Amino acid sequence: MSSAGHIQDMNKRMRENRAALNSKKAKFRERKLFNIQYKGSGIIIDDIDLSKEELAQIKAEIREEIKTERIMRWLKVTFLVIVIVGSILSLVFHYLF
Repeated sequence: MSSAGHIQDMNKRMRENRAALNSKKAKFRERKLFNIQYKGSGIIIDDIDLSKEELAQIKAEIREEIKTERIMRWLKVTFLVIVIVGSILSLVFHYLF
């Protein structure tokens, strides 16, 4: 009989946690409608009154920034690979010849 109180307490806590979770979800959805944030580009939009053209322009700018960053990253990686391969080949030829 002593475990019945523990089980009731566990069930009560589970109900309360479920109710709290549902209320948090509703608050999150409500806040999500009023705040759009693009972290990578630093653009924060608080107004939903943007036209489709303005939103498309912002998206295009963000895509262009991402594309430029991607190209720069590949250039850096390619340069590092060339330097590493060149140094290895120079060491190999130095010791062989």
